This record gives sequence, C-alpha cells and structure tokens, in this order.
Amino acid sequence: MNFEELRNKHEREISSWSNGKIFWIFASSETEFLNKLDELNLKPDDLRAIGAGGYILKEYTSEFHEIINRHFDEKKEYTLNNIYEVVKYYLWDFEMEISISMTLKELLEDFLDLSQEQIKQNAAEINRAIDDYKKEFYECN
Repeated sequence: MNFEELRNKHEREISSWSNGKIFWIFASSETEFLNKLDELNLKPDDLRAIGAGGYILKEYTSEFHEIINRHFDEKKEYTLNNIYEVVKYYLWDFEMEISISMTLKELLEDFLDLSQEQIKQNAAEINRAIDDYKKEFYECN
C-alpha cells in the first residue's frame, strides 16, 4: 500500500462510518441553524461541534476520536517507515517550491508531526525527497 492508498482507505472508512452520525450544517444565523436542525429532526443538545461546520451526535464522540487517533497513528507509522515517499507527496501536494502558505519546517514539524530528532534521523531521505521534487518540479515548469 502506498501513501495515497492509505489516505484513501482512511477517507473511505470515516466516510462510511460517519453516515447518520456527522452532519455538515452551514447557517448564517442561529435561526437558520435551528431550522436546519429541525429538518434533520435534531436538537442542539444532541450534537457536539467538530469544526468547519461539522457536528457529531454526542453518543459517537468517543468512537470518532478513537478512529481519528488510530488514523493519526497509522499515518505517523507509515510516514516514519516511508519518509521519502510521504515528504515528496506533500512537497507536491503543497507545491512547496512556490508555496507562500507553508515553510518546509512547518511541513515537517507541524503538518507531519516530526520531532527534531526524527528529522535528523531521516535527514538523508528528506533531503533526497526535496532534491527529487525540485528536479521534477523544474522539469515540469
């Protein structure tokens, strides 16, 4: 399994699990929000906000966090075992050579959650991914 397949597996799992448990509600006023809840036959006390307009039925909150934490752990393990592939994947995903939204340090430390020690231990593979990405990027552009 490659990294994109892992991401797709996680996406399919959370998507199939969330049906009837997570709702996306976008409203410009409290009245509109309450009307949308009525349409779904829900009450505000039934839900807990998860961000970005998402709400989960309270009774599924723990299960949701277990799934998300397992996905995080699986992604972290995959990343550490396939650092070249994952770093290169995200260099392309964020178009790091022209990105103004994220630095390499932010990508490695904040987004991939790598410690300074993990970055040092994997420096050769990280640098190889950066070099190969830049070479490919400039061949394409």
